[in-house]
Amino acid sequence: MDLYIVAKKVVAACYDITNDLPEHERNLSGYKLRDIALSFYTTSIEALTRRKRKNFLRKARLKLFLLDGLLEVYKELDLVDGQKAQELNNLLVRCLPLIKKPGRHK
Repeated sequence: MDLYIVAKKVVAACYDITNDLPEHERNLSGYKLRDIALSFYTTSIEALTRRKRKNFLRKARLKLFLLDGLLEVYKELDLVDGQKAQELNNLLVRCLPLIKKPGRHK
């Protein structure tokens, strides 16, 4: 599956997770998760459309690691459904090889 499709699924999964967060976490923490997810998606798209992709891929990797870190905190605090967290984690794992190898995005 190519980066465009998987990155879009990451955004949808993040929105799904934020809908399930407790009210007190949904505003700030949920906003942060959605913001990072959207930034990951747009940066990935820029990497696909630019000739000099290296910088955009580096930024996309950073966003990917931020998403993973926030997901780990949510899991540790038992704020997310285990199955939804696993689905997002699987998507993040699928993204990593796609943003490590320029030219393999088709």
